[in-house]
Amino acid sequence: MRLLTEVQQTTGFSVIAYAHALGLSVRVGTLATIVIAGLLIARAAVALRRDDEIAGFTWIPLIVLVASPIVWNHYLMILFVPLIVRAPQIDRRWLVIAPLGPVIVSSTADTPFLLPFVLAFVVGFVLVIARGPERPAQRVAPAAR
Repeated sequence: MRLLTEVQQTTGFSVIAYAHALGLSVRVGTLATIVIAGLLIARAAVALRRDDEIAGFTWIPLIVLVASPIVWNHYLMILFVPLIVRAPQIDRRWLVIAPLGPVIVSSTADTPFLLPFVLAFVVGFVLVIARGPERPAQRVAPAAR
C-alpha cells in the first residue's frame, strides 16, 4: 500500500494531488490533508453533540475521501449516499453533481484539467450537507371568521 501511495498520491483527486498540481510538495499536501480532515471531523463532532446523527453521518464519507492519499474519480460516487440522505427527492440541490460529468468519463491522465470540476463539486456538496435537510413548508390553516 505504501508503494501504491507513493506512485499514485500525486495523481487523482486527493488533497495531496491538488497540492501537487499547484506546485506544492507532497509534505505540504499531507499537512493540508490533516488540517482539512481535522476541520471536517470537528464539524461532524459538533453535529453529533447536537444529537443530529444524520448530519454527523453525512460528513463521514467526505472525511474519508479527504483523508485518503489516493482518490480516483469513481471514489466520488460515495458522496451520493449523503446527498440522497439530505435530498431524497431530486430537487435543485442535485445540481451539485453537474460538475462530475466530465470527471466520471475521464481518465486520471486528465487530472489537471478536471481538478476545478471536482473542487466545484466538493464545495457544492459541502454547502448542500452543511445546510441540512430541506423542511417542507408548513401550511397555515385559514383563519376562522
